[in-house]
Amino acid sequence: MDKTSLSGLDNFYLQVEKAWKLKTLSSVWIFDERLDSGLVHQTLDWLCDTYPQYASVPAHGSMFHTASWTRPIGWQPKMNVEHYRLKTPTREALEEYIADKIARPFIYSKPLWELHAISGLEDERIAFLWKAHCCLGDVQHVLDQLLQNNSSKQQRQNSNNTLPFSGSSSSGSPLISLPIPNHLWALFPFWLQGITMNIWHVLCWVYRLWITAVHDMWIILYCLFMPRSMHRDFYYKGQQTASKQVAWSSSIRYKDIRTVNYFLSGGRASSSAMDVIIMVIARCIKGYLDDLNIRHDDYLRLFVPMDVTTSHHKSRSRTSATSGSWGWFSIKDNLSTHQQLQQIRSQMEALQSSPLSFQNVLVHLLKYLPGFLLPFQSTLERVSDIPHGIIVDYVDATAVDAKGKPSSPLEFGGNVISELRMIPPQLGKGSLAIGLSCFQGNVSIAVLADNNPRYPRLSHSICERFPHEFQQLMRQVSMTASRPTSSFGSHEE
Repeated sequence: MDKTSLSGLDNFYLQVEKAWKLKTLSSVWIFDERLDSGLVHQTLDWLCDTYPQYASVPAHGSMFHTASWTRPIGWQPKMNVEHYRLKTPTREALEEYIADKIARPFIYSKPLWELHAISGLEDERIAFLWKAHCCLGDVQHVLDQLLQNNSSKQQRQNSNNTLPFSGSSSSGSPLISLPIPNHLWALFPFWLQGITMNIWHVLCWVYRLWITAVHDMWIILYCLFMPRSMHRDFYYKGQQTASKQVAWSSSIRYKDIRTVNYFLSGGRASSSAMDVIIMVIARCIKGYLDDLNIRHDDYLRLFVPMDVTTSHHKSRSRTSATSGSWGWFSIKDNLSTHQQLQQIRSQMEALQSSPLSFQNVLVHLLKYLPGFLLPFQSTLERVSDIPHGIIVDYVDATAVDAKGKPSSPLEFGGNVISELRMIPPQLGKGSLAIGLSCFQGNVSIAVLADNNPRYPRLSHSICERFPHEFQQLMRQVSMTASRPTSSFGSHEE
């Protein structure tokens, strides 16, 4: 193939990567039956033909010359496939194996992706680990295409449906609901209702500008004047450990999240499901730190890539999730559910409206001056250590019927995927990499963290808390709505 240069963002990922902080996006697929190896290799051949960078390696780069994609001589896709059988058929053994493989750097003489076929699970189930370097471009979009290529034509049509996490307040409703009871609002004349709503929309617009300006001001201050010695939770002294821990939660039903969101929003559904999930995750992290009596922070700084924040715009584009910013999500004591949800929603609105996007700068600057960031590595390390973690979502657009059964499920290698987890890369030392998966009508999280003795079983504890925290939230909502708790439920896999 013709040699093409890496983009600016590709260069960025290669330059900021360290052996203890790899820039890889991973996904775990679990099957109930064995796969057809012929179909698997056929799919990988299609992948390399469709996306040439998956059959190439970055080479011939320097301080002033951008590396180009070059195909290694004699390489074939099957060389990037590994097989392993677990010694014990448990999920803990699977998570331990996946954590070890995610922590291992790529061999740069081969294309920067791997597919691990893992057998020996309980009931003879099969698992696959897909691991790809972020310099390959929009890895998440390629993953979508890889799985949809194996699925039916109907599934590919369903993938054009609206994303489940979309539909937030920016669809036309104000950020804060009009504080006038419905029975009083009905007494207003029609012309007075129109004037009142116009004034309220202007006030909400001013408020949105205010929270965005305050949010961006704090980001600038943190980047310019942050102390050299970080004191946030999950940070620790010394070199960042290369050993990692990985865990994922059981699933909760997406329709239950929508129900909770509806009642917490006063029946207006003015916040998105993403806001509710962030609130549950924040409570899981707070509970873990409080149980160990080591929590110092009142706010979680979580980095939200643009592909998550633009879901509030109902965006249909699938651009690379490299631009974004972090929000401050409150985990203060004595904070009511409605106050916490409103605070999270304000932060998401600020992320959505923020003009602080470095994507275009990186694309053009690092494209023609690839070594620009090399003298600023220490600054980049300090900035990447600011957030407590990152949240990346994966949404499977498979249609689900009223009974929760997928009408056209995702397939790979001739079999249906029964479980799917997404594991994003870490940002800095001690940070959490949280993958949010909405798959076949169920929502779960996966967490990648440093394996440091100061924070034992960090990933496992957060994932174990996830369904329980949501159950508590559902009980609260069901009591408020005078509905039985049994109308909700979690789905253990």
